[in-house]
Amino acid sequence: MHPDYVCDRYTNDIAMLELRDELSWSDAVRPACFPTQVEDSFSDNDAVAAGWGWTNEATGRGGRASVLQKVNLNVLSNDQCTTWYRSQGKKVTIQNTQMCAGFEDGGRDACWADSGGPLMVGTGESTMVVGVVSTGIGCARPKLPGLYTRIANFVPWIGEMLRR
Repeated sequence: MHPDYVCDRYTNDIAMLELRDELSWSDAVRPACFPTQVEDSFSDNDAVAAGWGWTNEATGRGGRASVLQKVNLNVLSNDQCTTWYRSQGKKVTIQNTQMCAGFEDGGRDACWADSGGPLMVGTGESTMVVGVVSTGIGCARPKLPGLYTRIANFVPWIGEMLRR
């Protein structure tokens, strides 16, 4: 877990896991590519979030996914995201270590128990993990897009953890 993680603010919401066994690379298992430019916000990029979480905010109407789910989203600027949250009466300011993805009308989002999953942007022939599912208010609600940890801000920390 990142040493500066703040639970009630969801800042620095990132952790690294050490696997017991080595991975075998295949078409389905590949190393992640990370952004290296903190300045690239990825705003207005199409993105895909993936996870094993709930398929509906109303957990009685949708259970946990039995197969890996993915959802196509749009990455928003932090200013746009803050504006949408405030229009819904939420006193939220999106930090530079965070990012948002979703739609003004809602309808698509990561949901409960998807936290820790990737937010990915295609860059030509490769796919880059630009965010980590962090939190949100409900799932797929209008003007309440999902919040993600912005990976670019943590690439040095990730490198430090890998060297340990």
